[in-house]
Amino acid sequence: MRRRGFTLIELLVVIAIIAVLIGLLLPAVQKVRAAAYRMSCTNNLKQWAIAAHNYHGTNGRFPPGINNANPDPKVRFNWVVALLPYVEQDAAYKRYNQNPANWDTNRNDAATGAHGGPNAPIALTFKTLVCPSDLGMPGDFKDTTQRPPEQWGLISYKACAGTVSYPNGSETRDGIMYVAHRGTRIADVADGTSNTLLFGERYCYDPIYDSVTGDKLQYWGWAFYASNAGDVLRAARTSPWPTPPCVSSRIRSRRPPMPRWARAPAVRCPATTNPRLDASHATFNC
Repeated sequence: MRRRGFTLIELLVVIAIIAVLIGLLLPAVQKVRAAAYRMSCTNNLKQWAIAAHNYHGTNGRFPPGINNANPDPKVRFNWVVALLPYVEQDAAYKRYNQNPANWDTNRNDAATGAHGGPNAPIALTFKTLVCPSDLGMPGDFKDTTQRPPEQWGLISYKACAGTVSYPNGSETRDGIMYVAHRGTRIADVADGTSNTLLFGERYCYDPIYDSVTGDKLQYWGWAFYASNAGDVLRAARTSPWPTPPCVSSRIRSRRPPMPRWARAPAVRCPATTNPRLDASHATFNC
C-alpha cells in the first residue's frame, strides 16, 4: 500500500503555524530575560549599598569617592577599591596597589609581569560590577581600545557625588562620595537617608555625550580615576547639559551655601541614557 505524503500546502500550513508560535514565544522569552536582568541589576545595587553600610560600620564613615593622595597622601584609591572586601573580593583588594608613588604597577599583568594584559589589577571585572542590561558595554566588560595593551575593567554603577560631579572643577561636593574628602557620615545627611541617593546605574553608551565631549563613556574604567571623577562618580546633572537637578544630599559642612535649586528635596530621576542617575538607584535604606 502506497503511503500518502504531505502536500506542499500542508507543509506551508505547518511552517506557518510554527512561525506563529515562535512569534508568540519570543516576546515572552524576552520579557523573562529582561526581568532576570532587572533583578540582577537591582541585586548588584543592593550589594554595593550593603557593602557601603558595612564599611561605615567598620570605619565610622562612608569611603571617599576618590582619594588620589588627597586628603590622605599615603593612598590612592576610590570607593570601588574600598568596598572590594565587602563584596567578597578581598583577594582583588589585596592585589591592588594603593601606594601613590608606584600605583602604575596596577597596569602590569600579574601573571607575566608585562605591561597591560587581562590579569592586571586594572582589568579586574566581576559580576557585581556590571549590569547585564548595559548594552553599551563590550562583551568582556573591558575597554581594550583606548590604551592597548592595557585593559580596563568597566563598571555600570556610580556613587552619588551630589548635584554635579564632572568635570572635576565643576563639582558641587554636596553628595555622599566625592573627590578629596575623608568620607561622609550618616549623621551628616541632613535630608534624611531615605531621601538621598547613594548609588545609581549608568548606561555606558551615549552618542550625544560621546560626540560633544570626545570622551566615550565606555572608556571609563573603575580603576582609571587619577584625574577624572566621572569614572566612578555620578550626579544629578553633568556638564555640558544644564539639566534640572534630580537629587541633592545637602550634606552639613562649612562649604558656602548652595543655590536654592540645589537644596531641593531628593526625587527620583527619570530613566535616561544621559549620564545621570536614573530610576535604577539605591538609597541608604536598602
